[in-house]
Amino acid sequence: MTCDNAPLAVTVAFIGFMGAGKTSVAAELSERLRVAFIDIDQEVETYTGMTITEIFERNGERFFRGLETELLEDALNGAPALIACGGGVVLDPKNVERLKESAFTIYLQMSADQIELRLEDYSTRPLIQAVDGPQEIAEMMVAREELYEIVADRTVDTSGLTLDEVCDQIEKLLKEADSGIFHA
Repeated sequence: MTCDNAPLAVTVAFIGFMGAGKTSVAAELSERLRVAFIDIDQEVETYTGMTITEIFERNGERFFRGLETELLEDALNGAPALIACGGGVVLDPKNVERLKESAFTIYLQMSADQIELRLEDYSTRPLIQAVDGPQEIAEMMVAREELYEIVADRTVDTSGLTLDEVCDQIEKLLKEADSGIFHA
């Protein structure tokens, strides 16, 4: 399935808890729609020359969040693209405001159990390394849920779906919601 009226006229941002599939979905849709894709976490790593884990260990979460905000701002000020945001991007009110103003935002929602299965290798996820099981993951998710919902223009539950199924659903959603998302 391809979108006949691509390319994008507005940025589409993906938000959601870590492991929900934001990067995979944005990358796949980027290929399908032939539009630019920006992964904010990857941008932070490229900018610093460090992994996210190294940034957290050396400079702390506050430093990381500052870079995340700066690089999200750069992405939102650039040409329309698909943006995979970090799971905690909604923790900064400035990011919430900017996403609401400057992007069509899709919340990729997933159950805590499914998230835990996807996050078996915690070594690349500094905030979840200390988490013990689905109960604590669920607590972290609940703490962010309201923020995701405030920012989101649409929500897609990715639980139990393949990457192709999620992307098909989002392509359909973008066509149906086409309020200037694609150039005519």
